[in-house]
Amino acid sequence: MKTKILNDVIEQTMRLINKYNSLEKQLYNFGIDELLTPAEIHTIDCIGRNSGINVTNLAEKLGITKGAVSQMVNKLKKRDLVSKLKDSDNDKEVILLLTKKGKIAFNGHIKFHADIYKDFLPLIDNTSMQGINSFKEIINKIEFHLDRYKK
Repeated sequence: MKTKILNDVIEQTMRLINKYNSLEKQLYNFGIDELLTPAEIHTIDCIGRNSGINVTNLAEKLGITKGAVSQMVNKLKKRDLVSKLKDSDNDKEVILLLTKKGKIAFNGHIKFHADIYKDFLPLIDNTSMQGINSFKEIINKIEFHLDRYKK
């Protein structure tokens, strides 16, 4: 019985992941009259929430390599969304900041998520905190075990 339930949960999770992945391929306008990929706006979001972050810490927060972050930051810098400055405390370190245009995109992204949450919150209004915490616990366990399979 538990095997069938587990199989159903895995199938439903895979559908959810596939739908999410299809959304992650779409381009969005966050108020700058330019389309941004989810990877671009998530990088902007992370820099906006952690102003003055360096490449190493940004890579850790995003869960990607420093090389991938460097490529993304250079791309965003060329589009005048991010600026790179030498750290005054450490000449070898570069800190990342949003430009005026980057801040507009960042604020547009915050509004985008607020709109999504406004749509989603009624879906869980009748769910108990115990139910929500159980769901979070299961997701955390799945994530932990998936990390074991990463190469």
